Amino acid sequence: MFTGKKIKTLLKEQGISITDFAEEIDENRSLVTSYLNDKLTPSVKFLYKVIAYFPELDLNSLFRDVSALGEETPIYKKSPQRLIKEIEERLDGLKQQLGEDS
Repeated sequence: MFTGKKIKTLLKEQGISITDFAEEIDENRSLVTSYLNDKLTPSVKFLYKVIAYFPELDLNSLFRDVSALGEETPIYKKSPQRLIKEIEERLDGLKQQLGEDS
């Protein structure tokens, strides 16, 4: 899930208003505000514009939450590798059950 917190923080740190940012990336201000306040899921086009504007920004970081301590934590509790491993384990279990029942 997207989080606009990082973009808002970058804008604040650099003294850039949302209005100025929206104008610079040629987007509607109220739409940008909705994205940054997590009221709407941003378009891919918007994300490309953000990355072009902030080349130092990692696209993956836009989908991570920032804790009160300033540490990035994944919004999803499990890593993709862990999810894949769990799915594979479940599939192996199902295969064994099917093999025993046949």
